[in-house]
Amino acid sequence: MNGATGASSSKRVQRDPAERAAELDAAPLLDRRRMTAQEMAYEILRQNILRGSLRPGTRLLQAEIAAQLSLSTTPVREALQRLASEGLVRIGAHRGAVVRG
Repeated sequence: MNGATGASSSKRVQRDPAERAAELDAAPLLDRRRMTAQEMAYEILRQNILRGSLRPGTRLLQAEIAAQLSLSTTPVREALQRLASEGLVRIGAHRGAVVRG
C-alpha cells in the first residue's frame, strides 16, 4: 500500500479515450456456440459497431483489441478484413482500421 494515498502499489495504465477503442463488450456472446477466434473477434467487433459502442471514426488497433479479447493479432486482423468487406470498417495502408460512418 502506498502510505500517502492508501492506493494499491499495482499500477493501472491510463487510456486516452480519444485515441483508444472503447472497451469491447463480449457479454452477448457468452451463450453462443463454440466459435473460432476469428469468429469471436468478428462478432464482438460487429456487435459493438452496430450498437454504437465503437463510433464512426474510432481507430481499431489490432494489438489492443487482441489484448482485450485475449487473442493473437491474426484472428483480429482477419475479423477486421471481414468487417471491411462488409463496409463496416475502412482499412488504410499503414494506418490501420477505422470504423466507418
